[in-house]
Amino acid sequence: MVGVVLPGPDELPHGPLRDLTEALQGLYRGAGMPGLRRIARAVMDGDFRDTVSHEKVSAMLRGSSLARWSKIEPVVWVLAAWNSPPLDGSEQAARVQQLWHAAANTPQMDSMPSRAGASVNQTHHLMQSDETDRNETTNVRYTLHSYGDNRVKYIQVCSYSWDEIFLALGPMMASEAAERHMSGRLAHNILGRLEQTGALPFTDAFVLVDDADFDLIKLRLRTLRLIEKGTRKRAPSDHDNYWQLTQEGDEHLVRLLTQRRVESRELPTELA
Repeated sequence: MVGVVLPGPDELPHGPLRDLTEALQGLYRGAGMPGLRRIARAVMDGDFRDTVSHEKVSAMLRGSSLARWSKIEPVVWVLAAWNSPPLDGSEQAARVQQLWHAAANTPQMDSMPSRAGASVNQTHHLMQSDETDRNETTNVRYTLHSYGDNRVKYIQVCSYSWDEIFLALGPMMASEAAERHMSGRLAHNILGRLEQTGALPFTDAFVLVDDADFDLIKLRLRTLRLIEKGTRKRAPSDHDNYWQLTQEGDEHLVRLLTQRRVESRELPTELA
């Protein structure tokens, strides 16, 4: 079974970061080297205060960067539970946190909770990292159907930046939104793109977003701290999942909407 391999000392030199990475690798191998997406999904489904993308899990296991403790901790708990026999999550988290402190070069305090904070410089670096993540692009798979012929189905891909996805979905989460409505909004956005580019193969078309890709979209937006699960009480018959903007998500959405309005004003108008 091929999994994430620990880099050699020439790529990841001996030191605190390598010690931390080796500890994570030990838990990872003990869990049977599960898929990175499976790990990320387990963190998202668990009762943790933060989420993590499969790319971040990969970076942790390769030691290519030092993640926040809030992201490493749930990965430790998940991998510890998947070891055979299962390991004590609290013991493993305490052990790995000691290594994280050494790698982060932060002072250790007995009263410090596991959700350790970052220094000013670390926070600035993380904000820059999140900004880079939001500008990255991702491919969203979807199926294109025809109302007139249920047998017609095309599997295609549409490229988005994470900010573009957030612009499409963010406004509806200002007052909590159901997942099925969010998926439908993104499908409508994809359909609009196809209409604008003249790429529709038939006029009576509708789009369905791939479920797995939509799950990854939710995970990434949570990882970027833009959305969180809704908190309103619903009727027992309502089995849908609801999402709302975080404070950071609300502020970022306002910035994006303001930027879009400014850019639209700067577009040159055609003379009649």
